[in-house]
Amino acid sequence: MSVTPQAQPSSRPDGKKTADLPTAAFGFGRRGEPVPKVRAKNTRAAIRRLWGYLKRQRAALAGVIALVLLGLALSLAGPYLIGTAIDRYIALRDPNGLLQLCVLLLAVYIGGSAVSWLQTYVMSGIAGRTVWELRRDLFAHMQELPVHFFDKTSHGELMSRTTNDIDNVSNTLNQSLLQLITSVVTLIGSLTMMLLLNGWLTLVALVIIPLVTGVARQIGKRTKSQFKEQQRHLGALNGFIEETISGQKVVKIYNREELAAQQFQEINAKLRQAGTRAQTFSGMMGPFMNLLNHTSFILLAVAGGWMAYNGWTTIGVIVSFLNYSKQFSGPVNELANQYNMIQSGVAGAERVFEILDTDTEFGNEDSRKPQEAIRGEVEFDRVTFGYGDTPVLREVSFTAQPGQVIALVGPTGSGKTTIINLLTRFYEISEGTIRIDGKDIREWDKSCLRSRLGMVLQSNPAI
Repeated sequence: MSVTPQAQPSSRPDGKKTADLPTAAFGFGRRGEPVPKVRAKNTRAAIRRLWGYLKRQRAALAGVIALVLLGLALSLAGPYLIGTAIDRYIALRDPNGLLQLCVLLLAVYIGGSAVSWLQTYVMSGIAGRTVWELRRDLFAHMQELPVHFFDKTSHGELMSRTTNDIDNVSNTLNQSLLQLITSVVTLIGSLTMMLLLNGWLTLVALVIIPLVTGVARQIGKRTKSQFKEQQRHLGALNGFIEETISGQKVVKIYNREELAAQQFQEINAKLRQAGTRAQTFSGMMGPFMNLLNHTSFILLAVAGGWMAYNGWTTIGVIVSFLNYSKQFSGPVNELANQYNMIQSGVAGAERVFEILDTDTEFGNEDSRKPQEAIRGEVEFDRVTFGYGDTPVLREVSFTAQPGQVIALVGPTGSGKTTIINLLTRFYEISEGTIRIDGKDIREWDKSCLRSRLGMVLQSNPAI
């Protein structure tokens, strides 16, 4: 065997030695479910991707919508019965009729509470299964990512995406999706009842809507960017913590404790600042919405009182209308408040989909057909490779015959581990050819090739 030694120091994008490849980078050849290659660059794209997971549970979603409609009917019946009680029974001093209507009203509110609980129960199941599938696909996809992806991405950052970002998606689905559906349906139902009761008062109630929409849009623009920045700094913090703890021996040997603590404080301060800005902008939504809702209610009370004073409507209709206006403004306010949580969930979803959209190391290898048996002849023919601009191997050539025991000896950084990485196709060579039994290694299926190779890592405690 002839070997052309190259004692060039090996370097990787993250500055680690090539021999320190994480064991998590070694895949097992299991393929996850295919994921559509659509980049999640904005809110709409991320929502479409999430809908791709949600629509797998059409029956449960249909049940939620049915429960929402039933709850809407019960919630709309309450104000109507209150107005009826004022005009037909209280004004006419009919206690028996009033008592019967109060019993009916109590049944309506109890039924509404039961339906609301059922909605939450079914929706929690939908959200749980959706997040489970998303986390499963993310982890399965990570098993097929190339080793150089893990070189450039810290472990803490990946952990943040599989935990914190998916938790944000889970919170959004659990708390915001049902509220979104309920708010939209309630908004339409309340507006319909308001129009049936009094068109002029409805116009007064709608005056405030353009202002609400404008405020929500302006706050929402700033909130989305701040939540995304918060998640980015959280991932950086997790990555720093993971790397520092795993390399604690190195930190202590080189007396880097103070520097590590200082770097942690800097990253933590950036996270605090980003989180403060995100919460500040999101916290502005509630007070603004409450102010606008109270203003709308005052306008309706004044206009309704003036109309009742002139005999253009009854007190019962005014009371019913004011209740419907609360049901109408409530969803508007809730939609504005939920917008912040939705933006946080979308920011987390985008970061998850960035990983899912990363090309796997298998590329276009669609087949997993068994290859012929390997005899074990390995040939490196003028192989050149480098992790960066500086080559680690330059025109390395050698041949290992079947049954031979070969030892690669050299100083740290001379390329010993790199040769193994190229043989297992963790990285692709820049120049030259590697052959196994005379066949170019690039023609071998990666999973099939690795299933015929054995490797004992230098970090193995048995060594």
